[in-house]
Amino acid sequence: MRVLRLFVLPAILAVAALPALAEAVSVQIVSATSNAGSRTATLVVKTSPNAVCDAQEEVNLHGVSHVGLGRKTADPDGALTWNFRFDYPGPKHITLTCSAGSDRGSASADVTVQ
Repeated sequence: MRVLRLFVLPAILAVAALPALAEAVSVQIVSATSNAGSRTATLVVKTSPNAVCDAQEEVNLHGVSHVGLGRKTADPDGALTWNFRFDYPGPKHITLTCSAGSDRGSASADVTVQ
């Protein structure tokens, strides 16, 4: 019995020492618009202050892949406006992934580029 107690006690201590899980960063796409004939899209985003955000377009070319659209940093109020120019009009699926420290969050939007 003594040997069993020696192994159980360290396991309990190890579980108690685990850090709390990180909370996700809030990412809200306030609007996603396109102006007729412009082949551009504008996304207005609200996230954590100074969060770093990456944008990707989901493209279906012989299987789904993602094309990077760039990285931006939100302002101290968490506001971010993104303007994208596309080679071809049509429906676009854009995903934003934002991080603040070790926390992450994401949101997606569909916009028809004209």
